[in-house]
Amino acid sequence: MTASGIAYVAANNGVLHAIDVRTGHDRWTFNGGGSYGDGDLSTSALILPSGEVLWPGPRDRLFALSPTGKLLWTLTADGELTTPVLEQATHLLVVADMSGHVTGYRLSSPTRRPLMEWSRRLTRAASYGNPVVAANGTIYQTSGDCLFALTPRGQIRWSVTTPAPVEVSPAIATNGIVVFGSNNRLEYGVNPDGHVRWKEKIGNYTYSSPITLPGRRVAFGNHSGQMTILNTDTGHVIRRDTGAGELWTSAAVDAHGDLYFASRTGRIYGFNATGGRLFDFDAGGKFDSYPALAPDGTLLFGDDDGMLFALHA
Repeated sequence: MTASGIAYVAANNGVLHAIDVRTGHDRWTFNGGGSYGDGDLSTSALILPSGEVLWPGPRDRLFALSPTGKLLWTLTADGELTTPVLEQATHLLVVADMSGHVTGYRLSSPTRRPLMEWSRRLTRAASYGNPVVAANGTIYQTSGDCLFALTPRGQIRWSVTTPAPVEVSPAIATNGIVVFGSNNRLEYGVNPDGHVRWKEKIGNYTYSSPITLPGRRVAFGNHSGQMTILNTDTGHVIRRDTGAGELWTSAAVDAHGDLYFASRTGRIYGFNATGGRLFDFDAGGKFDSYPALAPDGTLLFGDDDGMLFALHA
């Protein structure tokens, strides 16, 4: 996650780095007091509009840090945390963890520990996805083999069950369709009322969470090295950009519509808005973490060897 020229990058040893995007040097670090272990859960810090950092760190804790890295408060969950989300109009902070819980907190001030308003366990299976919030306040979260829609008060509106586990986050397309992939090798498009609008065969497993693109489109990767762009009205494939090896990460897209992603073979790819390949860079290592795009256009990719790569798009 990037903000104001700073990249917030967490390492598996439980340290959060605030890195100057221009120089690559640490401005500060914060030690979460424990290790993530060998997990490959892709999470990011949430940067609040006032600059505070909410970091889903080790020891099942959410750390609130000042813009200078000072600890403000912590929350403890029942499992390893995924990326939190804030509904800014109502100050509802939604926090999910791998044990299947989703919890709503009221964040009255970034510097004060928020109060819990509700908590709900969706399933007893593992949850790998990050929650997202629609414009009307509906919360979408994947857990086990399901997609859930919750009210802002934490009540379940509906759920969609698939025949296999879901290991990605949902995405809300510009037309309101909720998109997610399941390990039954299908991508799903679901209407806001819970009706499955379409299913699209994607040819392989997907650990790559979809991202929303302009023009009612989404993009996601699969284990065959394909980054697929779908029309969310119909579920039809617009194009597939192909790399080498499994794609466990999501993509990053810039203002021109150019798409960037990395593979577990250590290659980083760029494709223009019409599918033409811009570059194919062999960085070595193995990429599982999600990329970020800084405001100045710098692309950031972190690999399994603890290296952070910065590329100019």
